[in-house]
Amino acid sequence: MRLGVTNRLAFVLVVIGALLASACDIAPFDVFTDPSTRLAGALRDAALLMDLQRQDTYTLAYHFKPGHDGCKSGDFRLEMAANAGLLVVCTTPMGPGDMGGLTTSHLTYVAVPKRLEITKSAGEILYIDLARREGLIEVVGLR
Repeated sequence: MRLGVTNRLAFVLVVIGALLASACDIAPFDVFTDPSTRLAGALRDAALLMDLQRQDTYTLAYHFKPGHDGCKSGDFRLEMAANAGLLVVCTTPMGPGDMGGLTTSHLTYVAVPKRLEITKSAGEILYIDLARREGLIEVVGLR
């Protein structure tokens, strides 16, 4: 009997935590991912939006929020290798866990035909230009 109450309490706490996180504009599991994985998710959403709206070009405006979403200092460098990894490097790391991250999950939705790199300061918005070419959605520029 006690085990059932404990399981229900744990479930209720998880649901409350997810609701609070969504109310604070934090996706429930974003706190457990790194900045590169969250950016890859935004690229996925942009590519799906392009398909849904049948757009040939799209500019994703992405703001790394210092703290849970990006580098603690806010300063970062983004590197996208040709059809390989997406790397976020915190240019002013503020201790353990503030190193950025690396992912390839964006490649399911977008192609990266050439190496791209940009450095941004805290508060600057990252613009990622996407274009549909021969049926593929490609990352064509960073600004």
